[in-house]
Amino acid sequence: PEYGLTYEIFCGRQPCKDVIKLKYSVENVLGLSELPAFVAKELGVTVKKDSSGGETNCDGDSNDSIDTNDVKLYLLKGLNTDSGNMATPASYPEMSSTIPASKIDT
Repeated sequence: PEYGLTYEIFCGRQPCKDVIKLKYSVENVLGLSELPAFVAKELGVTVKKDSSGGETNCDGDSNDSIDTNDVKLYLLKGLNTDSGNMATPASYPEMSSTIPASKIDT
């Protein structure tokens, strides 16, 4: 999470990532700006800068020993039968431009 100045004005100093990991009992904590590179790496997608400075995607072989050909990002989508509300898939701004549609499933 990236809290920003407004958070610090009203709530005090933002907690470090280790404090958040302990508080919520999670394995990893990333800032929003770190998310695109993390997801791309986990999916075996190489993110490169294009000539205009923007990011483009390119399916590449990962240097890891894991075969990433069948790795997908599964996103929750569907009807919540308790509330009747529809769950919409999570996203972030660079997602559609850096992750090939073939790597995403709902």
